[in-house]
Amino acid sequence: MTTVYVWAHPRSRSTALERAFMERGDCEVVHEPLSMVRYHNWDPTHVVDTLINTPIGRMEPPIESITFSPVSPVARVVKDFPYHDLSATARIVRDDRAAEHIFLAREPQETVSSWLQVEPDFEEWELGYAELLESIHTYEEATGRLPHIVTAQALSMRPERVLRRVCDRIGLPWSQKMLDWDDDTDLSSWHVWGRYHVTAASSSGIGPTARQSPSLTGRHAQWASRAAGAFTAIASYGER
Repeated sequence: MTTVYVWAHPRSRSTALERAFMERGDCEVVHEPLSMVRYHNWDPTHVVDTLINTPIGRMEPPIESITFSPVSPVARVVKDFPYHDLSATARIVRDDRAAEHIFLAREPQETVSSWLQVEPDFEEWELGYAELLESIHTYEEATGRLPHIVTAQALSMRPERVLRRVCDRIGLPWSQKMLDWDDDTDLSSWHVWGRYHVTAASSSGIGPTARQSPSLTGRHAQWASRAAGAFTAIASYGER
């Protein structure tokens, strides 16, 4: 059985990637457990220990409440953002040595624009690029492997190719269900942060979309500019 961590930053289309795994029907999917550490006072040591040590298909409380649990899963997928708890992220990367890790990033201008649509008063630190890049460096140091990078642009424009390569990397067979989603999928594991996931919840799949070119001004343009270096460093690893 396989455990996969999808590390990203907010507004990166990470929930769409998460739902693609949910739609397979053979993956237990845990939704942002470290967000519960940051915002809801869950104990980080307990969360990390549970993720690493609990057998697939037998998730324990309280993480069970944010877990999509199909019958007889063959893999566990955990989606989260390193900025929620960088130390906990580093411990997972270093200590869960049998797991695979996928890293997802989106161009900063698109990310900031997407943030503004759902949370106009968000802060610059919530972009999360620096922590994602640091986690990639931690992964390289801990494993000696090149990271598997996915960009949101590639996921949107070439979803089947990107998802097939992800499946190859983590050792899961390809499933067309990752692209074509059911209307009745149980999304209750998203209940804490549901208002941020409206698009992923209402969509019928991942398909090619036109590239966005948002226009930002003032501090938001500055934030996107400051995040560009980290994004460029992440994307420079190339699609694998």
